[in-house]
Amino acid sequence: MKILSFGSLNIDYNYKLDHIVAPGETISSHDLIVTCGGKGLNQSIALRKAGAKVLHAGIIGYDGDMLKKALEDAGVDTTLLKIDPNSKSGHTIIQIEEKTAQNCIIVCPGTNGMVEKDYIDEVVSHFEPGDYAVFQNEITNVDYAMKSCREKGLRVVFNPSPMTRELAASDIYRYVDDLFINEVEGEQMTGTDDPEAILQSLKESWPQCRVILTLGSKGAVILTEDGPYYQKAYPCEAVDTTGAGDTFSGYFTALSMAGKTPAEALELSCKASSLAVRKMGAAASIPLLEEVLAAKF
Repeated sequence: MKILSFGSLNIDYNYKLDHIVAPGETISSHDLIVTCGGKGLNQSIALRKAGAKVLHAGIIGYDGDMLKKALEDAGVDTTLLKIDPNSKSGHTIIQIEEKTAQNCIIVCPGTNGMVEKDYIDEVVSHFEPGDYAVFQNEITNVDYAMKSCREKGLRVVFNPSPMTRELAASDIYRYVDDLFINEVEGEQMTGTDDPEAILQSLKESWPQCRVILTLGSKGAVILTEDGPYYQKAYPCEAVDTTGAGDTFSGYFTALSMAGKTPAEALELSCKASSLAVRKMGAAASIPLLEEVLAAKF
């Protein structure tokens, strides 16, 4: 059994600031750190560091060597990765408020916006029923890719971020087996901010879908046959929260595929996220499973 991680790859430009810039304001950055990111790349590395066999599909441009190397250094298979020598890779501008570690992100799609159906068909042909396929909303034709994977019998995992009004109201979730959302996305999709009401509403709309709801500093919750199961967050001094959600979803998926119960997977995923936010960068901050298992809180 293997995992297809089909998603974005970005070069991240991280600016450390006193505060997030306001409209019309010009401020100076304390530092600029260039790192590898993109929700797809982050999730691939999290999946691999949690012990899964992962093949990443996506597109990079002429400037994407560092992205490919980051995947390979983590042990991710890049044989399905496509390189467009005439285009620029996706990139982000990330403002990081030093005191709180909160961030504000601008995304330029680049080659992430060039994923076409013929490439998707070629990628999906390499997988078999029972394999996993992990998606987010940072590439084009994600609905076609998810539909193709579902029809072939893959277990489809989706993190609908960045959320849009159209995506919140769409029926794309009929292809999804595991859905990872945060509180804001849950409210956009259901109209309520109550965690248990969000879970129940989504379960009624998409009964085949297992919903995992992250609650920030309050941890995470999943709706099981016995009702909602809550997992507390683990305390930490956050340095950079970029990629924390990708760490969580990657770990939960890999651990679930390895046979962990939802409770076990939630606990270790929350621990992994807590360790990740203690370091700068998205992909670079994701811990190994051995580190998570050894961590004391």
